Amino acid sequence: MMMPMNTFFCVKETIPPEMGFSLFSAGHLIWLAAIALVTVMTALLYRKSSDKTRFIIRLVISLLLLIDEAVKQILLFATGQFSWDYLPLHLCSINIFIVLIHVITCSRYVAEALFALCLPAAAAALLFCSWTMLPLCNLMVIHSFTVHALLFMYPVLLLAGGLRPDARRLVRIIPFLAIVLIIIQIINVNLGTSFFFINGAGEGNPLSLLEDVFTRPWYLVPAFFLVVLLWCVMYSVSAFAFRKKG
Repeated sequence: MMMPMNTFFCVKETIPPEMGFSLFSAGHLIWLAAIALVTVMTALLYRKSSDKTRFIIRLVISLLLLIDEAVKQILLFATGQFSWDYLPLHLCSINIFIVLIHVITCSRYVAEALFALCLPAAAAALLFCSWTMLPLCNLMVIHSFTVHALLFMYPVLLLAGGLRPDARRLVRIIPFLAIVLIIIQIINVNLGTSFFFINGAGEGNPLSLLEDVFTRPWYLVPAFFLVVLLWCVMYSVSAFAFRKKG
């Protein structure tokens, strides 16, 4: 059956049933392969580039992220499909602005946050995307893949450019992250949302498995330990890689 043209502008709340795609289907795998290829090619280019060219590459990625998010918001308002849940306050959405801050400041602490938070979050979103209820030929799907691809690419470029992750910097930014979580939860309470998946994992999110087993809000406890475990793996692999390189 031919897909109605207007489904291109639908969001998950307005899409007709059974219009989506499956995780790791052909279409999903093509997106992942394309993202991997572009990321590797850009990382190789970034590694060989001068400081000025590297800055231009980072700036272009930041601008593309901002444009991508702006297009989403314009679509939602223009089609009357906006809701508080679409505010750019999820972890990945906030990283759009953290990338901009890094472009402006080149702060090592901001770079550390992008490695520790943005990289795994974007990778998880791409692998276990929560927009599978939408068809592949859909503006929100295109937005979701491209914005997470850029968020995944940015910290990879920083690593290719010589960023050496340091757990001591991570420890210093954790208090800031705790403050952000408190602010986000205040917003959640007032808007009835679940930014950072604090009040519910949502459909398609791997955290939903923990939510099914431990229920709300207790699933946040094993989720926290999973994050810590992930950081241990990431920093151990990073330390081993740099030691091997040295």
